[in-house]
Amino acid sequence: MKCKGCGLQLQTENPDFPGYIDKSVFETRLSQNKEILCKDCFRTKHYSEFKGNIGNIHTVDYISKVVKGIDNIIFLIDLSDFFGTFDKRILNLVNGKRILYVANKVDLFPPQISSREIKDWLSRELKTEKKNIYLISSKKNRGIEKIEKEINGGKYKKIAVVGVTSVGKSCFINSLLRNGSTTVSRYPGTTMKPIVLQTKEGIEIVDTPGIYTKNRLSDLLDDKSKGRFLPEKKLIRTTVKCYRDMTVFFSAYIKMNFRGSKNPVPVFHFFSPENVGVHITNEEKSENKYIDWIPKILFPPYKNNNLNDIVFTEKKFVLNEGEELYISGLGFINMAFGQLEFSLKLPEDIFIKKTRAMIHKDKFK
Repeated sequence: MKCKGCGLQLQTENPDFPGYIDKSVFETRLSQNKEILCKDCFRTKHYSEFKGNIGNIHTVDYISKVVKGIDNIIFLIDLSDFFGTFDKRILNLVNGKRILYVANKVDLFPPQISSREIKDWLSRELKTEKKNIYLISSKKNRGIEKIEKEINGGKYKKIAVVGVTSVGKSCFINSLLRNGSTTVSRYPGTTMKPIVLQTKEGIEIVDTPGIYTKNRLSDLLDDKSKGRFLPEKKLIRTTVKCYRDMTVFFSAYIKMNFRGSKNPVPVFHFFSPENVGVHITNEEKSENKYIDWIPKILFPPYKNNNLNDIVFTEKKFVLNEGEELYISGLGFINMAFGQLEFSLKLPEDIFIKKTRAMIHKDKFK
């Protein structure tokens, strides 16, 4: 029998091995016809503890074997971190299959941004028709009925849900099935093996392990910090008027410098999860006070981590009104007014993408 949470084979012999459950607990819950979870999943679900994961099952090669023979795919993307979770490696492994693009966490965006605007932007970035895109909030059950209607329309017998870690696949499937079949946590990599579930109409839903990435800022954090970092209620908007010789920190990892004087003064909005420290200062203070500001002002990290092991690089950008710059695993800059020339100091592996804006320049005054 497999654990209903992580998908691993249950075993009662070795508590140090994955899939362990105490024999007496197993027999009791089996006799009472209650949910059976391994010890790790039980403690993750009820006590928010997380022991770890098995890295070799969170790879593209592993997932390609899982979805082999499955013609229908739900590609789940975190809308609040689009370029960090729209992993093009997944497109390669599902090439030739029917793909439904499901953008999760739409509830985190300000209400001023319409679903139509979001879909238009996604259609352009995904290079697909809007009919293939679904906007949802698993947490609030928003948009779930539309996917339910699509899946139950007679076209599908089996469909796999794929995505990178921390996009909310298990939460999405629980919302879709209207139950708590899979373990939901704020820790990445909770699902260890494919879990096959069924809708009430008998359609098989395959919950696959999340694929690890290395190009998101969140990938630099430990598992507990990643759980704290994920946005809960909304994306926070920070508006910055770009006066001369300013330095802006987005967490302790990203430093923006601009020296030029523009008239009129450029303005941008920065959208990020709640637990990101944004601090505006000048270059001199940024050099002298940087270490002292971690993690009191600059966070993540949320504790006094040594950042010396991270290799930083500096990149220069020009951002015009009506453009956005996405920092994978952190947030995005929306250029609301004018033009800004600046440099970013950031970890060298972080993926950055400049694109046409999703958010119109006049949305926030």
